[in-house]
Amino acid sequence: KFDLVYDPKATQLVNIHGEIIYNQAEQFRLGFRADYNGYNVKTLAQPFHRPAFQSVLFGTYNVYEKLLLGAELYTISSSYGSVRRRQGGPAPLPVSFREVVQPTQTVIDLNLRADYRMLENLSIFALGNNLLGRSNERFLNYPVKKINVLAGVTYDF
Repeated sequence: KFDLVYDPKATQLVNIHGEIIYNQAEQFRLGFRADYNGYNVKTLAQPFHRPAFQSVLFGTYNVYEKLLLGAELYTISSSYGSVRRRQGGPAPLPVSFREVVQPTQTVIDLNLRADYRMLENLSIFALGNNLLGRSNERFLNYPVKKINVLAGVTYDF
């Protein structure tokens, strides 16, 4: 479970955002986006679940106005969470718990997408997420599914 914690003093944030996109006549698109977030907390041990760096390299290719292919490779740097560790001796000694701040691993993920427009308002799609098959934990102790595939139909009214 998540417990809401906040720094009662003013938290400072410096955000640096950059983005570059190349577009070729709505047929080919390639882009890169990056964010750096520098947090300065006063009373918390770390800025919990707030990564310092995030980036995504993305691209789409439109084949004959019918098939749209897309890919994205993204990274999210390590962030921090806290866990409760048991401490104390064997019975009858009292048992207590202490908070331990623990970092997550860096998230690296690859997603692919294909959309095929059958009619003006009817299309089918397929998505592949986490195709690198890593056990990413965006939040501490909450791993994502390794490889996820989703297919469906879209109808515009």
